[in-house]
Order: sequence, then structure tokens, then C-alpha cells
Amino acid sequence: MQTKRFTLTIVILLAILAASGCSQTANVDLAVEQTLTINALSTIVQATLAAAPVEPEVVSPATTTSAPPTEAPPTETPAILFTPTSAIPIARILQNTNCRSGPGTVYDIEYIALIGEELVITGRTTAPDYVIVEIPDKPGQYCWLWTNFVEIQGDIASLAVSTPPPTPTPSVTFKVVFDYVDSCVGWDPAFKITNTGTVTFKSYYVKVTDLDTSMVQDHTADQFDKTGGCPVVTAIPQLDPGMNGWAYAYSYPYNPAGHSMQASIKLCTGTGLSGTCVTKSLNFTP
Repeated sequence: MQTKRFTLTIVILLAILAASGCSQTANVDLAVEQTLTINALSTIVQATLAAAPVEPEVVSPATTTSAPPTEAPPTETPAILFTPTSAIPIARILQNTNCRSGPGTVYDIEYIALIGEELVITGRTTAPDYVIVEIPDKPGQYCWLWTNFVEIQGDIASLAVSTPPPTPTPSVTFKVVFDYVDSCVGWDPAFKITNTGTVTFKSYYVKVTDLDTSMVQDHTADQFDKTGGCPVVTAIPQLDPGMNGWAYAYSYPYNPAGHSMQASIKLCTGTGLSGTCVTKSLNFTP
């Protein structure tokens, strides 16, 4: 802007000088007057330039040097913590095993674990050879598993320890029916027995009276095997709750078919008719 004003002033001066040059015959007074005029104009121009506001210099964008932008401090990324997943202890069933409400046959059977199953172990116990497992397909329900036929996989040392629940009042009872007459050396009335109680039977005594002939035959055993003739068809070493077994009276020398007969059957929780025993009687006709 200052340059434009200065240029305009020079143009005015040149115009004045040109006008004065066109009249070469002017007198000295005119020349003096023009000189004074030029001096006056020069003074005016200088005063004008001095009074004019000075505009700031415009800097070309190409030559502008700007400070680099201040970079925001990086935001800290929270550290990702990985919690190692410990293996869940597993009980792998090696043989069909009853899983009960407590340790021992006096407790009710809650689940029958079959060979090949893998059950989640949720706790240890103060009872030897038992762990607590979750019952499959029943979340939140548990039973006490005997580890004699179990392979434990994983660490159970950190699991909670449970004490056995109160022992239930044992129920010593069974159901008996006449089944058939077996024959090996003689004729043997056979009785099918079902353990309907909560304890295991380990021995029996059978006494049979033929009411038609008054002949009595009896027999004692520490197993409940089923026979077919002389051979054993099914070996049953003891009668657990819910199991079936057989008891025999050996041996009539004749076939008692059609005779009126009476039987007394005693089952005991110990071998050799020891422990707790219970007796039932029935009349039958082979």
C-alpha cells in the first residue's frame, strides 16, 4: 500500500514538470514559483508517507515456517492379563460303580456311573477312597463316588473337603418269591430274592418243609448265585440294595412238584449268618 502512494506522488510531480517544460519562454518568476511548488509538493509527499500507517509484511505461505504440532501423549493401553485355566479334575470310570449320598452302602444310590464315563470332581472327602462328583445332566446335584474303580485325572489337592452326612437309619428288608425247582443231584426249590432295603446281604439260610411228606431240607450259603442244573449260571457274591439273587434248599430226593410246601428264608448282613438278620416265610406249591 505504501508503494502505491509513493508511485502516485511521483506521477503528479512528473506531470507538473512536464507542464513546466512545454513553455520554454517562461520568465524567471514562473520558474521560481514552479520550484517552490515542487518543493512544497515534495514536503507534502514526505509528510504523507510519514503519516501513513505501516501495514505488516505479508509473508508468503510458501515461506512460512510453523512450529511442528505438539503431539498428544500416547494413551496407555491397559495390559491384558491372562489367567491360566487349570484343568478340571475328572473321574474316569473303569468299572460300573454306584455313586451314593454318602460313603458306604448304607447311603442311598444317587447315580450309577458306567464304565467309560468321565465325571467332574467337585470336592474331596474325609472318608478314605471317596470323591464328590457332579451328577451328569443334573447341575447342582452331587454324589459320593468310590475311587476303587476310578482313574482320577487332574489335581484335586485344592478342592474343598467334605465330611460324610449323617448315617441314614438302615433298612434291612427283602422280597422273596418261589421261582423254580432246580435239579442237580436231587430237586432243589429255588427262591428269587430282591434286596429292597438299604444294606447289603452277605449270607442266607433256607429251610423248606414239604407239608405233604413232612420232609425238611435246608441250606446255608455266603453267596446268592443262580444255578442251572449243577453249573452256576450267574455268580452273585453279595446282594446289594436293589439287586436280585437266589437261595436254594438242597436237596429233595424226589420231585416235589404239586406238593404243598412252606419255606423260611433268613438273610444276614454278614457272612456266616452274622450281622443283622431278617427272616420271612411263605407257602408255595412247585
